[in-house]
Amino acid sequence: EEWIAWPDIREIRTWPARQPGPTFAALELRMIGGRRLRLTRSLADLGALVQHVKQGAYPLLQEIYRAKFNRGEELDFGQLRLTPDGVQAGRKTIQWGHVQAVEVQAGQLTLASDEPAGPRIRVAAVRIPNIDVCVQIIRLLGQVP
Repeated sequence: EEWIAWPDIREIRTWPARQPGPTFAALELRMIGGRRLRLTRSLADLGALVQHVKQGAYPLLQEIYRAKFNRGEELDFGQLRLTPDGVQAGRKTIQWGHVQAVEVQAGQLTLASDEPAGPRIRVAAVRIPNIDVCVQIIRLLGQVP
Protein backbone atom coordinates (compact mmCIF):
# COMPACT_ATOMS: atom_id res chain seq x y z
CA GLU A 1 0.00 0.00 0.00
CA GLU A 2 1.31 3.41 -0.95
CA TRP A 3 0.12 6.93 -0.17
CA ILE A 4 0.68 9.87 -2.47
CA ALA A 5 0.13 13.38 -1.12
CA TRP A 6 -1.88 15.74 -3.36
CA PRO A 7 0.91 18.37 -3.45
CA ASP A 8 3.30 15.73 -4.86
CA ILE A 9 1.23 15.26 -8.04
CA ARG A 10 2.30 17.41 -11.00
CA GLU A 11 0.54 15.74 -13.94
CA ILE A 12 -2.62 13.72 -14.37
CA ARG A 13 -3.29 11.97 -17.67
CA THR A 14 -6.19 9.71 -18.49
CA TRP A 15 -6.88 7.38 -21.39
CA PRO A 16 -10.50 6.75 -22.34
CA ALA A 17 -11.88 3.25 -22.59
CA ARG A 18 -12.90 2.15 -26.05
CA GLN A 19 -16.55 1.70 -25.09
CA PRO A 20 -18.84 4.74 -24.90
CA GLY A 21 -19.47 6.51 -21.63
CA PRO A 22 -17.37 8.14 -18.93
CA THR A 23 -15.04 5.19 -18.42
CA PHE A 24 -11.27 5.15 -18.37
CA ALA A 25 -8.72 2.62 -19.57
CA ALA A 26 -5.82 4.10 -17.58
CA LEU A 27 -4.73 6.84 -15.20
CA GLU A 28 -1.14 8.07 -15.06
CA LEU A 29 0.28 10.34 -12.38
CA ARG A 30 3.63 12.11 -12.55
CA MET A 31 4.99 13.29 -9.24
CA ILE A 32 7.60 15.82 -8.19
CA GLY A 33 10.95 14.37 -9.24
CA GLY A 34 9.47 12.73 -12.34
CA ARG A 35 8.30 9.46 -10.79
CA ARG A 36 5.30 7.99 -12.66
CA LEU A 37 2.51 5.73 -11.51
CA ARG A 38 0.14 4.13 -14.03
CA LEU A 39 -3.11 2.47 -13.00
CA THR A 40 -5.31 0.54 -15.41
CA ARG A 41 -8.93 -0.50 -15.47
CA SER A 42 -7.92 -3.79 -13.92
CA LEU A 43 -8.29 -1.73 -10.74
CA ALA A 44 -11.86 -1.83 -9.45
CA ASP A 45 -13.79 1.39 -10.18
CA LEU A 46 -10.97 3.28 -11.90
CA GLY A 47 -13.46 5.98 -12.93
CA ALA A 48 -14.22 6.88 -9.32
CA LEU A 49 -10.50 6.95 -8.53
CA VAL A 50 -9.85 9.29 -11.47
CA GLN A 51 -12.52 11.71 -10.21
CA HIS A 52 -11.17 11.53 -6.64
CA VAL A 53 -7.59 12.23 -7.76
CA LYS A 54 -8.70 15.17 -9.93
CA GLN A 55 -10.77 16.66 -7.08
CA GLY A 56 -7.80 16.40 -4.72
CA ALA A 57 -4.97 17.49 -7.01
CA TYR A 58 -6.50 20.01 -9.41
CA PRO A 59 -7.08 22.87 -6.93
CA LEU A 60 -3.39 22.77 -5.99
CA LEU A 61 -2.30 22.53 -9.62
CA GLN A 62 -4.56 25.45 -10.56
CA GLU A 63 -2.83 27.58 -7.93
CA ILE A 64 0.63 26.57 -9.22
CA TYR A 65 -0.34 27.43 -12.81
CA ARG A 66 -1.95 30.72 -11.75
CA ALA A 67 1.19 31.82 -9.88
CA LYS A 68 3.46 30.88 -12.82
CA PHE A 69 1.28 32.70 -15.35
CA ASN A 70 1.08 35.80 -13.14
CA ARG A 71 4.91 35.85 -13.09
CA GLY A 72 4.83 35.95 -16.91
CA GLU A 73 5.88 32.34 -17.40
CA GLU A 74 4.54 30.09 -20.14
CA LEU A 75 2.38 27.17 -19.04
CA ASP A 76 3.37 23.84 -20.57
CA PHE A 77 0.54 21.38 -21.18
CA GLY A 78 2.36 18.80 -23.27
CA GLN A 79 1.83 19.71 -26.94
CA LEU A 80 0.06 22.92 -25.91
CA ARG A 81 1.63 26.07 -24.46
CA LEU A 82 -0.25 28.93 -22.87
CA THR A 83 1.74 32.15 -23.21
CA PRO A 84 0.96 35.72 -22.20
CA ASP A 85 -0.06 36.25 -25.86
CA GLY A 86 -2.22 33.20 -26.47
CA VAL A 87 -2.39 29.45 -27.05
CA GLN A 88 0.33 27.72 -29.09
CA ALA A 89 0.48 24.25 -30.60
CA GLY A 90 3.49 23.79 -32.84
CA ARG A 91 3.51 26.74 -35.26
CA LYS A 92 -0.14 27.60 -34.72
CA THR A 93 -1.10 30.38 -32.31
CA ILE A 94 -4.48 31.77 -31.33
CA GLN A 95 -4.25 35.11 -29.51
CA TRP A 96 -6.27 35.37 -26.29
CA GLY A 97 -8.63 37.94 -27.77
CA HIS A 98 -9.45 35.62 -30.68
CA VAL A 99 -10.23 32.34 -28.91
CA GLN A 100 -13.79 31.62 -29.97
CA ALA A 101 -14.31 28.07 -28.72
CA VAL A 102 -12.56 25.36 -26.75
CA GLU A 103 -13.92 21.86 -26.33
CA VAL A 104 -12.88 18.31 -25.61
CA GLN A 105 -14.80 15.84 -27.71
CA ALA A 106 -14.10 12.41 -29.18
CA GLY A 107 -10.65 12.35 -27.58
CA GLN A 108 -9.56 15.69 -29.09
CA LEU A 109 -9.04 19.15 -27.64
CA THR A 110 -10.15 21.65 -30.28
CA LEU A 111 -9.67 25.41 -30.21
CA ALA A 112 -11.16 27.73 -32.80
CA SER A 113 -10.26 31.31 -33.65
CA ASP A 114 -12.82 33.99 -34.44
CA GLU A 115 -10.52 35.46 -37.12
CA PRO A 116 -11.46 34.85 -40.76
CA ALA A 117 -9.25 32.00 -41.95
CA GLY A 118 -7.77 31.93 -38.44
CA PRO A 119 -6.01 28.86 -37.11
CA ARG A 120 -7.79 25.87 -35.64
CA ILE A 121 -5.85 23.84 -33.09
CA ARG A 122 -6.52 20.13 -32.56
CA VAL A 123 -4.53 18.00 -30.12
CA ALA A 124 -5.20 14.48 -28.87
CA ALA A 125 -6.51 14.84 -25.33
CA VAL A 126 -4.19 12.12 -24.00
CA ARG A 127 -1.22 14.30 -25.00
CA ILE A 128 -2.29 17.09 -22.65
CA PRO A 129 -1.57 16.62 -18.96
CA ASN A 130 -4.07 18.14 -16.55
CA ILE A 131 -6.43 18.71 -19.45
CA ASP A 132 -9.34 19.88 -17.30
CA VAL A 133 -7.18 22.60 -15.73
CA CYS A 134 -5.85 23.55 -19.16
CA VAL A 135 -9.37 23.97 -20.54
CA GLN A 136 -10.42 26.07 -17.52
CA ILE A 137 -7.43 28.39 -17.96
CA ILE A 138 -8.05 28.76 -21.72
CA ARG A 139 -11.72 29.59 -21.10
CA LEU A 140 -10.77 32.14 -18.45
CA LEU A 141 -8.01 33.87 -20.42
CA GLY A 142 -9.83 33.65 -23.74
CA GLN A 143 -13.09 34.74 -22.11
CA VAL A 144 -14.89 31.77 -23.60
CA PRO A 145 -18.01 30.54 -21.77
